[in-house]
Amino acid sequence: MKLAKNILLTFLLVATLEAISLVITTTARAVSLPATDTDIAQQEVLPSALELAPTPITPLDLPETPASQVAPTTPKEAVNEPEVNNAISALEVKILTPTNSTVLDIAATSVILQYAEGSTVELKVNGVSVDPSSIGRTETDNKSKTVTQTWYGVVFNPGNNTITAQATREGKTGEIATVKLQVRGTATQIKLQTTEARIPADGRSTATIRGQLLDAQGNRSQQSIVVTLVASAGQFVGADADSDRDGFQVKAEKGQFTAQLRSALQAQTVQIAALATNLEAFAQIQFETNLRPSLVTGVINVRIGKKGTDYYSSFRDFLPPDQDNKTQIDINSAVFATGRVGNWLFTGAYNSDRTLNEDCNGNSRLFRDTNDCTEKYPVYGDSSTVEATTPSQDSLYLRIERNSRILGAEPDFAMWGDYNTKEFSRSSQEYTAFNRKLHGFKANYNLGNLQVPGFYGNNVEGFQRDTIAPDGTSGFYFLSRRLLIPGSESVFIEVEELNRPGTVLQRDQLSRGPDYEIDYDRGTLIFRQPVLRTAVDEEGRILVRRIVSTYQYESQDGTSSIYGGRAQYNISRQLGLESWIGATYLTEQQGIRDFELYGADARFAIGSKGSLIAEYAHSTNESDVVGKVSGSAYRIEAEGE
Repeated sequence: MKLAKNILLTFLLVATLEAISLVITTTARAVSLPATDTDIAQQEVLPSALELAPTPITPLDLPETPASQVAPTTPKEAVNEPEVNNAISALEVKILTPTNSTVLDIAATSVILQYAEGSTVELKVNGVSVDPSSIGRTETDNKSKTVTQTWYGVVFNPGNNTITAQATREGKTGEIATVKLQVRGTATQIKLQTTEARIPADGRSTATIRGQLLDAQGNRSQQSIVVTLVASAGQFVGADADSDRDGFQVKAEKGQFTAQLRSALQAQTVQIAALATNLEAFAQIQFETNLRPSLVTGVINVRIGKKGTDYYSSFRDFLPPDQDNKTQIDINSAVFATGRVGNWLFTGAYNSDRTLNEDCNGNSRLFRDTNDCTEKYPVYGDSSTVEATTPSQDSLYLRIERNSRILGAEPDFAMWGDYNTKEFSRSSQEYTAFNRKLHGFKANYNLGNLQVPGFYGNNVEGFQRDTIAPDGTSGFYFLSRRLLIPGSESVFIEVEELNRPGTVLQRDQLSRGPDYEIDYDRGTLIFRQPVLRTAVDEEGRILVRRIVSTYQYESQDGTSSIYGGRAQYNISRQLGLESWIGATYLTEQQGIRDFELYGADARFAIGSKGSLIAEYAHSTNESDVVGKVSGSAYRIEAEGE
């Protein structure tokens, strides 16, 4: 029995020693062999052999094995596995934060370095050493012998910055660690764009305008300034940040701003400008033809009664002293119609009793004007406005139009009524420019990149252009003619250099009401603000201002008419890169005087900041007073930054 017990104990001892030897051998192999990706993945999921091996149970009377006879085992924590982000040489330094290409909102941040214990590190920004007093939190990893150090409040310059760090140890220096970053600086440009490329010209639709202030590196600036928005058509909606200034003001918060532009009733390409201190940007949007459902409204009035007793007629026709009291039949009618005809929009109006522009005082002017007759009962608190869609000096207005398929092109149309001549006043035209308000026929058609506008006026009165030197007051400034045609005037403020007369640097068109008032009978102008004669620009040059006004006046020369046409081939319609070649012809017959003008002009964009303009013009003026006089002019102009 005792023998059997000793044999059993000996068997258990041998089995236990073999198990320990197997575990040690397996562990040694796991440490000595290089680990593959599969082995690493298995190690992350499966426990080690030591963890799987059952704990050996030693009987109380089993003699302990001396430690010298047992192969030493390596604990799991001591396995020589690579330390992630902690393996660093004695002279190496790492910049943990900030990282390369970081963009900072403010010009100061913390810098975190990591280097070997026992080394000394010098930190520089743009080649200038950072004061060591900025050193704050410092942590040492005793296991990897690395130091993680935080420098607080390190200051940078606006724009590009370079951070360098170098470790020194026992008189030896290591490689320089470099990180490049940017700090948002002062705005040097404005980026402007519209969310929508086209909106209907219905007077209700709105477009969202977004803008950013960018620094010299193209990063969004953190500035908060007021930006002025100006549009060639439409109306900005919302609160004006500074209603006392011209244009619509919006505040840019941290370099960003948005605004809403409501469309007008006339289809056109609208230019939008964003202006800040020495900064400007442009965008454009298309007000496209609103092909609305058809609408027809009108009235036919039939009256049978004695002459001069129509209470609803004009006051000047009521009870005339030189008219009999015979019974008569009066018939008059008025109609307005608009609607879609295929891909075209038709708008028309007719009144058999009066002109469409006539007001309650019996006055009829170019482009119907608001007057006291239409504002007898204002609705307080209501922001409703009235806009004339059918302006005409006679009893008929017709217009048919469609939106061009080419983005940026003006709509195709033909019309009869009151119109302006903006198609004949391009930026490349100075000698052949024609900026008038007329009544008659006008048309425009786009054939691919070729645009052909034309016009005809059948009741043109005498035309005059006056240049007046301001005297520092708001007026009165007397024009050279009296009895002006109401609504025919165009008033500009031109700025030119004192030492270069005739070279116009800036031309601003003014609007009647907000900018000036005019007395058509006396021929006088009075401005809302004083107009100074001189100014000094940023370069110290002396500038002079001129008041330039063109208008029509009542002439005794008899019937007159005017014709004009232009052909313009658009090489590029892209905003900021507009290029074209054009030719213009017009002739005006004013009774005893005939005038003819023709010429050619071209504009070529040179990048986004430059342009080349060339123009040639020839004119002939023939009258009974001075005979026939003709002349030619040409110019070549290049500009850029």
